[in-house]
Amino acid sequence: MQSELTMIKAYEKAVIASQKSLEVIQAGYGEGLYTFLDVLNSQRDYFISRSHYPKAGYDFLVEKAKFKQLVGVLLTPKEKSQ
Repeated sequence: MQSELTMIKAYEKAVIASQKSLEVIQAGYGEGLYTFLDVLNSQRDYFISRSHYPKAGYDFLVEKAKFKQLVGVLLTPKEKSQ
């Protein structure tokens, strides 16, 4: 479970970094320093990092639920009715 927490933090930092990179490249494009392809690549990287961040949080919650079920803290609905 520690590795999932580490991944969440890493993806959070990646989102922040890619957002700042996108802002810099967009500003540079306006000044003629970057091409439109650079802007598109930066946008792609930003949206990829944004899609990984919530998935890492979801994976953590799934692993936490599996662990609780394994140690007997979390019962399935079927087990609760018995």
